[in-house]
Amino acid sequence: ETMLVLISSVLSFMGVDGRVAIHITLDALAIAATLLSMLGAVIFNSIMVGIGLTVIVANFIGKILLEVLYYKDVVDAFGDVGEDIEINWAVMVTGWIIGIFILLFYAYAHGAFIAENVRGIMTKSNYQNEKHSCCCV
Repeated sequence: ETMLVLISSVLSFMGVDGRVAIHITLDALAIAATLLSMLGAVIFNSIMVGIGLTVIVANFIGKILLEVLYYKDVVDAFGDVGEDIEINWAVMVTGWIIGIFILLFYAYAHGAFIAENVRGIMTKSNYQNEKHSCCCV
């Protein structure tokens, strides 16, 4: 949370809009979480992979909340000046559904790695035996 506030305040100081600063901060955290997951997979650390997955899921939920709040503010602002504005929620919801499917593929890979690591199937000591069971090797 401290890093989120720090990045947002630096971006706000540079003149970046608050919502844009939050989006950039969430993207930076998502990149850091992905790198943490990759490092955790390389060293067979399921906790690092789990933390990375948790941050990515929280990032996705945070982005949806920011979009809803932003569009609600847009409707409120234009409604105050008497203009009739309509937001096509179907497009946004469709994007979220596609995002959920992509997130599920991402979560499946992380969950499978964590489960196999915890059960002792995919560990550093037996990786040489397990990599031959893959169809790609």
